[in-house]
Amino acid sequence: MFQNMQKNSKKIMLTGGHAATSALAVIEKVQEKHPNWNISWIGSSEAFINKKAKTLDFQLFPELGVKCYAIQTGKLQRKISISSVMNLLKVPVGCIQALGILFKEKPEVILSFGGYAALPVVWVGKLLGYPVLIHEQTLGFGLANKLSLPFADDVLLSREESSKYFRNKKSHFVGLPLHNATQKIALSKKKNPDTILILGGSRGSQTINLAVKEVLPTLLKKYEIIHLCGSLDEDNLKSHKRILSSKIRDKYEVIAHVPPLEMANKYAQADIVIARAGAHTVAEVMALGKAAIFIPIPWVQRNEQLENARLAEKYSGARIIEESKLNSETLLQEINHFEQSWKELTLGTDNKLSKKDRGAALQIVKILEKYVQ
Repeated sequence: MFQNMQKNSKKIMLTGGHAATSALAVIEKVQEKHPNWNISWIGSSEAFINKKAKTLDFQLFPELGVKCYAIQTGKLQRKISISSVMNLLKVPVGCIQALGILFKEKPEVILSFGGYAALPVVWVGKLLGYPVLIHEQTLGFGLANKLSLPFADDVLLSREESSKYFRNKKSHFVGLPLHNATQKIALSKKKNPDTILILGGSRGSQTINLAVKEVLPTLLKKYEIIHLCGSLDEDNLKSHKRILSSKIRDKYEVIAHVPPLEMANKYAQADIVIARAGAHTVAEVMALGKAAIFIPIPWVQRNEQLENARLAEKYSGARIIEESKLNSETLLQEINHFEQSWKELTLGTDNKLSKKDRGAALQIVKILEKYVQ
């Protein structure tokens, strides 16, 4: 029986850089709908260049039974420099490695979630004749996906606004996949908000951390605070916690970061979320119906984080503080806004984006099924 299952099993190859959240949701849905499919992943195993810290995908996916392959490839940069040239020299190495992996695995289809680690896989995969799908996670058009586009058979979009960048390719508006644990959190609203969750992105935000640090004594009089601060400020903030008054110290939880599968527990505790405005963070907060204050990173390509935050403002009543205006006064002002309007505040997940995101993983699997016969 096992031999028959192996014989009948199909192989799909996923690839990407910094795509653990989207890929996780798709992996979960594939394993639910098609347990006989074999899933492999190609990406970069290093979270930081020249450092040994593993990426989230290489920490998480093997535990889910996904075979992971690491390739060497440089980060693409728009400005020409010695560093960018050295990075480009790594791309041929990645292509050779991808060639060996794909020749060995022989997948029915390749699904790329973008990022520089996916480029060699997409290029070589198309050269070998495998169908290639790319998923654009942002509102814009990432450089890696731009370079992958000529080799793609299908384009999957998280947001309809991205379609203008893909007019010459067949595209599908599927949404941004949300993994199971996040979707299982029940929507609830307390009589008054009492817990704030602070997120600075995968590496933390020193800008947000500084603003929060300045108002901690004031906030802790009213709120429990869960602060995911990133590794750079972890020691500093834990030291600061020790000098807080004993009356409020235990109301402040400082953590460098939380694995994706454990984030649901933190979201479940939160009434108000203060966060950067990355695509996944915004989608998760909206889908959970949380009151949110977004502080977009201003220097990202096409100001995408600000556009993400504006979508949340439009569909879920989120508030925005531009980084140039972030200080202790503006932060307290926005928190007070939610506190004062809490009883009248309508929190829910019944908006078109969240509905789409909740079904995105299934839609992607349905498209994969067309290629996996």
